[in-house]
Amino acid sequence: FIGASNVGKSSLLNALTRTQKLAPAKDDPGVTRSIDWYKCSRLPVDVIDLPGYGYAKGSHYGPLVADFIVQRKSLRLLYCLVDARTGIRPCDWKF
Repeated sequence: FIGASNVGKSSLLNALTRTQKLAPAKDDPGVTRSIDWYKCSRLPVDVIDLPGYGYAKGSHYGPLVADFIVQRKSLRLLYCLVDARTGIRPCDWKF
């Protein structure tokens, strides 16, 4: 999953796997600071939780995430999450 910071990527991953412990999720933006790869017996595919773009804490993850997406030959599908309350924002188009 990819999307702006605090859009709910980790929460969605936890909901899909029916656990609240797989991917850390908090109300504060920028919790995911690495590329987290999950293999879950409840899903037929691997799931990757990517750092958010926009106002994530720490350094800028854009180049890291872009390189990962472009260079990962086994990546078949990328879901871009958009906050339904705000709609598509400039940072979504920029990424």
